[in-house]
Amino acid sequence: MDFPKQKIEEVLSKMIASFDKGPESLIAFFAEDASIQLPFSKRHSAEMTRNQYLNHLSRILPMMKSFQLHDHKLYATDELGNYWATADLECIVIPTGKTYRQNYIFRFCLNEELKITQYYEYGNPLKMAEAMRPLWKLFLNIFLAKISAK
Repeated sequence: MDFPKQKIEEVLSKMIASFDKGPESLIAFFAEDASIQLPFSKRHSAEMTRNQYLNHLSRILPMMKSFQLHDHKLYATDELGNYWATADLECIVIPTGKTYRQNYIFRFCLNEELKITQYYEYGNPLKMAEAMRPLWKLFLNIFLAKISAK
């Protein structure tokens, strides 16, 4: 699909504004059969469905406050319906009190209803690990305990 740049920028702006409104608000921008990948995330580098992504967001977003995504830019590609965007994120990770700053790159494809059908999110996983420390050790210990209990 080929859409005017202004229409795509409107969708991107609304999607970015929805991050702090909860997982359900954000997931509404995705088609039912959407494919989501976070290639730099070890845990989510494989393809996720819309429901799996909703579950992921439901765990991550409640741990963040003062959520600000800003300075977003949209880039068209030579492939119809494919777009790149960048955005800067800053928020407080509630359990640690640390500030999380990230420069994200998104690649997404839209269908005729302007719903995302393919979504790739790129960010530096070390920034998240630092903002979540020492929680990562706690999560790792819980995960290892579950594995050894099986």
